[in-house]
Amino acid sequence: MLEEARLSHARDHAVARALFLALFFVSGFTALIYQIVWQRVLTLFTGADLESVTLVVAAFMAGLGFGSLAGGQLADRLGARGRLFALAIAEFAIAAFALAAALRAKPGLSAADLAGGKPRLVNIFASWCVPCIGEVKVLQALKARGVAIDGIAVRDRAEDVADFLARNGDPYERIGSDPQSGVQISLGSSGVPESFVVDGRGVIRYQHIGAIEQADVPLIMAKLEDAK
Repeated sequence: MLEEARLSHARDHAVARALFLALFFVSGFTALIYQIVWQRVLTLFTGADLESVTLVVAAFMAGLGFGSLAGGQLADRLGARGRLFALAIAEFAIAAFALAAALRAKPGLSAADLAGGKPRLVNIFASWCVPCIGEVKVLQALKARGVAIDGIAVRDRAEDVADFLARNGDPYERIGSDPQSGVQISLGSSGVPESFVVDGRGVIRYQHIGAIEQADVPLIMAKLEDAK
């Protein structure tokens, strides 16, 4: 009896350790993605020079320092299970988002909308994006083939989005407004247009950088099929 209890405790400890290490890896990997994405964004303003690199590294290290200080103080007040639960909640919050509607006539977009059991195509666009104009026709062709498409309008105004869709077509079921590109960056995107194939659980399965052209349709359809 005592031996069984010891074995059970050892198994629980091993599972908890494996889960903790997995979350620790995801946390570090996510931080690295943020650093790379912000580096790409800053090059649009400062160029790939010493200033942009210094800004990113300084902000990254300052975040690590203040985050470690605050996290350490909080962890001292929690037990082992409490610390593990807090880490899991933090990792989940990175992936969760909810965007207000870009237009009154269409609903906004949230992470929960992408986990409805059916693969979807999420397209990041803007009314001021020239390549997005030509991409709309391809998106409409995908919609005609039964593809569910949601949009994220970045750094845009409602009236400009409405005018863009009126002039070029509207392939979207939902359009979320991302005025500061926060969700765009969290998804690993730094330009427009970009698209993501998302499976029925809300997991990104494929990222397409740049406009989807007619020649890309077979690839997109194949990625959507793989996501089922």
